[in-house]
Amino acid sequence: MKKLLTLLVVGLLVLAGCSSDKDQVTDATLTVINGAPMVGDFVSGYGNNSYDTGVRTLINGEGVYYVDAVTTEVLPNMNVLAEEPTIEEDEAGNVTYTFKLKEGHKWSNDADITALDYVFSYLFRANPAYYDSAVTRYESTGYDLLGYAAYRNGETDVFEGVKLIDDYTFALTIDAANLPYYYERVFVAAAPDPTNVWMPNAELNADGNGFANSTDDITAAAKLVKETERFSPSVSSGPYILDNYDSNNVASLSINPNYSGDHEGKKPTIGKIVVKNVESSLLIDAIIGGEGDLTTGVIDGADIKKGREAELSRAAFARNAYGKILFNTQKGTTAIKEVRQAIGYLVDRGEFVEAITGGYGKVVDGPYGLAMSFYNNKSEEITSQIHQYNYNPEIANELLDKTDYVFEADGVTPFDATKASEGGSYFRHNAAGEVLEVNHYGTVEASTVTDLINSSLPNTTAAAGLKYTVTIGDWTTMTGSYMVEDVENPYQGYNFATSYSAIYDPTQSFHSDFDLLGNWSRIVDPTLDAAIEALVGVEPGNTEGFENAFVDYVVAWNDLLPELPLYSNEVYSFATGRVSGLDSMTPTADWYDQIVHLSIVE
Repeated sequence: MKKLLTLLVVGLLVLAGCSSDKDQVTDATLTVINGAPMVGDFVSGYGNNSYDTGVRTLINGEGVYYVDAVTTEVLPNMNVLAEEPTIEEDEAGNVTYTFKLKEGHKWSNDADITALDYVFSYLFRANPAYYDSAVTRYESTGYDLLGYAAYRNGETDVFEGVKLIDDYTFALTIDAANLPYYYERVFVAAAPDPTNVWMPNAELNADGNGFANSTDDITAAAKLVKETERFSPSVSSGPYILDNYDSNNVASLSINPNYSGDHEGKKPTIGKIVVKNVESSLLIDAIIGGEGDLTTGVIDGADIKKGREAELSRAAFARNAYGKILFNTQKGTTAIKEVRQAIGYLVDRGEFVEAITGGYGKVVDGPYGLAMSFYNNKSEEITSQIHQYNYNPEIANELLDKTDYVFEADGVTPFDATKASEGGSYFRHNAAGEVLEVNHYGTVEASTVTDLINSSLPNTTAAAGLKYTVTIGDWTTMTGSYMVEDVENPYQGYNFATSYSAIYDPTQSFHSDFDLLGNWSRIVDPTLDAAIEALVGVEPGNTEGFENAFVDYVVAWNDLLPELPLYSNEVYSFATGRVSGLDSMTPTADWYDQIVHLSIVE
C-alpha cells in the first residue's frame, strides 16, 4: 500500500522556479500577513497548519530532490548532491537509491551537514521511542522503505531500508510492496535533521542501519524535540533561521548565512522576515495601510476587488485547492451516504461560488483544484460520469426516503415531503423519534464561507426535512480538538479548504488506513481504497494511465461524498510596491517556496 504525507513532501522537497539577478543581501524586512494564526509546530510530523508549514519551509533545506515550480517535476538537487543518485533493483523488486553528498554544507550553527543527518532523520523519526501517535500523528518518515513496519513496531533495532555508507554517502531502499508508485522519487526525498542538536551522542551500529544507543538515549532525544525543538528550533538548514515565535503568533526570522542555496545555488536577499496574522477580513487593508508587505492565498471576491482597485502589486493563478464541507462519515447522521448526498442536493453551490469568489471561481465536483492539468485534461469525461449535486429538494427527498428517517416526531406517522419547506421546522425523524440533524462547526477565520453556510444551509436543508445546525468558533479548536476527535464533540461537518502540493496523492486524506491520521472525513470504503491505490500505483511517467485512474478515483469519491466540494477559484497575492518577484510564485509554489526569488526594492 502506497502512502505519502503532504507534510512530508513539503518538508523534504524544495520548490524552485526561475532565477533573479538580485543577489546582494539587504537589511530590509519583509512582513507577511496571514489571515489565520500559526499553531507554532515547526518540526514536521506534529501538525498540518499551513502557516506553520511556511515557516518550516524557510528553516529547512538541503533536500536531495526538488520540485520544479513550473513543471512540477521531481528532480535531483545537484547543489546538494555530488553526483546523480544511483538506482539498483534487486531480484525481489526492492529498489535502492544511493546518494553522495557534496562536502562543505553546514547547519546555521556551523556544524557540518553529513550523511549521518539524513540517515538519522529516518532512524529517529521511525523509532518507536520517538513516534507517539497522540502527538506526532502526521509522522511518516520512511513509511515506504524496506523494513519500516518491523522497525517502527519495535520488532527489530535495524531499519533494513536505510544505510549509512560513509560520511557523505547513504542509501535508501524502497520496499517492492510499495511499487510501482507514480511519484517514486518522493519515497526517497531525504532531508537532514540536526543530529548535533537533537541527539549529539547518536551512534549507529556497524552496518549503519540502526542505533547503537540505548532506548533511554533515544527517548531523551525524543523528549527534547517534542517539548522544546518543535516550538523553538535551534538550528536551520534552510534559507532562514527562526529567531523568535511569540505569544501573539508572530514569527521573526533572519537570513541563514550558511545556507547553500536552492538547486542552482541561489540564496535569498531579504535580511529579515516577520510573519503575523490579522483578521481575514482585514488582509487587504493591512497591506494598503502599510502594516504588512505581502499577503498570499487571497480568494475572497471582495478582497480581490479591493486589492485590484488599490492598484497593489499582485500575482494571480488558478488555485491548486478547493473549498468544501467535510463530513465525519463515522458520526451520527453523516455516517449515512444518502444523507451526505442529500445535503449536496440542498446547497446552492452556484450561490456559494458567486458570494465567495465574486466571479473569480467556479463549482467543482471532486477533490481537485482548477490548476491541476490532469483534471483539466479529463474534465469532460469526469462530468459525464459523476453526480451533479445541484439544488434539487425532490432528489434530496428521494435519497432520504432510503434512510431510517421517514417519520414525523412521533416515530410512527410517515414523513410527508409536501409539508417540508425552506426555512421550515417540519423535520424527519426515525422510529425512535430522533430528528435528522447535522451539527456543523464553522470558524470565524473563514468568516465569508461560515457566514454563508450559517445563513443558507439551515434554511435550504429544511426543504427535505433535514435540520442543519451551525456553531461558530475558532480555527484552532476545530482543527486541534474537534475535527481530530481529541475532544468529545457533537460536530459532523466542518468548512475549510484543502490545498495540494505538486504531488497529488490522496492516500492520507481518504484511505481507510489513515482514519484520524489525515483522513479527517473518516471514510472507510474498500472501493475508494482500491481507486486510490490504482491511482498512485501507476508507473512513473505514465501520464495517460494516471489521468485515467484519476477519473475512476473521482467517480468513486463523488458517489461516496466524504466531503461536499463547493468551489475552486483564482488565488491572488497582493503586495506593496517594495516587493519584487511575485511572478515567481505558481499554483504549487507559495512565497516561502520562492523566497530566493523575492526581493525588497526600497
